[in-house]
Amino acid sequence: MIHSLVVRGAAAAAVALSLVPAHPADAAGLAKRAAGPAGSRLPGVRAGAAQQPPAEPEVAYPVKSGDTLYRLSLNYLTGLRSLDRVRRLNRIPANNLIISGRTLRLPRSLLRDEPVTARVDSFSGEVMLRSGGGAASPPRVGADLGEGTVIETGRRGFLSLRLADDSTVTIPSQSTVRVARLRRVLINQAVEREFATLGGRVRARVTPMTDPASSFRVTTPITVSAVRGTEFRVSYDPLTARALTEVEEGKVQFETETAAVPATPGPATPAAATPGVATGADAPRGALLVPGFGAVAGRSGVGQARALLEAPRLVDPDRPQTAADLSFTVAPDAAAAGYRVQIGRDAGLLDLVDEASGAEPSFTLAGLPTGTYFVRVAALDDQGAEGRGRTYAFDRVLNAVSGAATAEGRRYRFKWTSVAAGTPQFRFRLARKDRPDLPLVDEAMGSAKEIAVTALRPGEYTWRVLSLVPFGDKVIATWSAEQGFEVTARK
Repeated sequence: MIHSLVVRGAAAAAVALSLVPAHPADAAGLAKRAAGPAGSRLPGVRAGAAQQPPAEPEVAYPVKSGDTLYRLSLNYLTGLRSLDRVRRLNRIPANNLIISGRTLRLPRSLLRDEPVTARVDSFSGEVMLRSGGGAASPPRVGADLGEGTVIETGRRGFLSLRLADDSTVTIPSQSTVRVARLRRVLINQAVEREFATLGGRVRARVTPMTDPASSFRVTTPITVSAVRGTEFRVSYDPLTARALTEVEEGKVQFETETAAVPATPGPATPAAATPGVATGADAPRGALLVPGFGAVAGRSGVGQARALLEAPRLVDPDRPQTAADLSFTVAPDAAAAGYRVQIGRDAGLLDLVDEASGAEPSFTLAGLPTGTYFVRVAALDDQGAEGRGRTYAFDRVLNAVSGAATAEGRRYRFKWTSVAAGTPQFRFRLARKDRPDLPLVDEAMGSAKEIAVTALRPGEYTWRVLSLVPFGDKVIATWSAEQGFEVTARK
């Protein structure tokens, strides 16, 4: 089975050249199953009339003044045998005369094309590239990737590609994606792009296409999806042969085909039903997903479309991240089965640097260098579908301070250490435990890291140290943990 996401532009009638459909795989199943079972209407799904596609995709070419069959063959066809087939298909007379204004049917398989590339826009962490069966190598920003390149990301590995029309493909951690097709058809300059998701996740933001002959496909081994939008996510688990599609913007025709699924290596086991997917003759073969909806698909078919969960909120989003590790807490959502947190260097999270998922709303991630970053939080439903996200900017400035106190008779010495970006300035504060609002000592210490205090009366006291670190036009302030001690009366 083939799973593909196909993005197309405006209606074919708007331009002279059209490609119907974009690829042979589409012809096998897309239009036939576009409406799903007869009479079915699912939430988030728009039904359409089923149409029988042609046996092979074709390009419609309007003959121009001065065109000849020989010139078309020389410039755009794959050879003389192609010319013979075009002559028979279009019933061109023996004199090879083609009249200006007539539209020729040209099978896509006979048309010449040229390779195009995708450029590495950013990457982070463990990422390896494989091409042509060669050894794996790390990526390089600005490098052009062609057909056949396999991209593998590790646990904290991420990579983003940028295409010529500014479309982007982001590959999160623990994913394997192959650049399956990057071609430009010479006769109409249509661009065909396909990325095969072998495991893990892919997020695509596709620039709207004015050329209906161009296409953008994301495939997995089990489903077919035709995308009529600009932002969507695809995930695939090869162990369970389960695919998910989530639509942020635009529309996605999400379908399965009935060809055999390659077996996962390992002991033979009966195929298990995919949660959320109907089985049997009545299982829907496809659904047109609208924005804010997603669906899961298994070997048996496509599950019912479900609304994506609303974007949750981050607790205390303005708090700078000053500890050695990053920590985030998402406001709990009763409808959520889990949550996902992603960190990026840009607001669009094309340049990802870390992510984490889990059932609990609190997350701890490894520390990052000083800078301003962006965090996106989203809820996961009980099928694992990622809901709508909410993005916040946050400052990351390492600024941790801790201290200890010692007593030398009636002399009390307070010392502290810090781990900070830059040179911090400190402030020491000491107060009676029962009057924290009236500090006995509140002193700016500069860069000094100790102070001695005497003549304390019997009682309980608390103390702490403030560390101030400049960051741009801000000052990042971090208090040490409050500590206490007791002064007893002399005997």
